[in-house]
Amino acid sequence: PCDNRIIRLNNCLQTLACLCRCFLRTEWPVHLIRFIADLFYVWVQACMQAQTDYELFLHPTPADYIKTAPIVSTQPK
Repeated sequence: PCDNRIIRLNNCLQTLACLCRCFLRTEWPVHLIRFIADLFYVWVQACMQAQTDYELFLHPTPADYIKTAPIVSTQPK
């Protein structure tokens, strides 16, 4: 649930940066907002990469990802 909020905040910052670029006349606030949005984007990507690396460290083989629940092959009636 927290990942979705962080990604949503990233999307809002990117949208804000885009809107500022389209509608603001002064350059420095546009550059500042764009810089903050880009910095947050890089931070989110780094956290996602670290999380993926940690998951692969915990479950190194493909057998770790096999579900134990039976697979339903026919549609229930």
